[in-house]
Amino acid sequence: MKHRDIYKVEVAGLSRELPLFEVAPGIRIAIFNMLGDTYVVKAAAAALSEK
Repeated sequence: MKHRDIYKVEVAGLSRELPLFEVAPGIRIAIFNMLGDTYVVKAAAAALSEK
């Protein structure tokens, strides 16, 4: 299995490790898909409702 670089991010107090994908030579982006991650959805909704 190939090692994949990650980018660590914090959303509403929850930490996630996002995979990095190379989209062009020398250009990598982190992919954040919150679908199915109910912990992040609920935490983000609570944080947004406070604003």
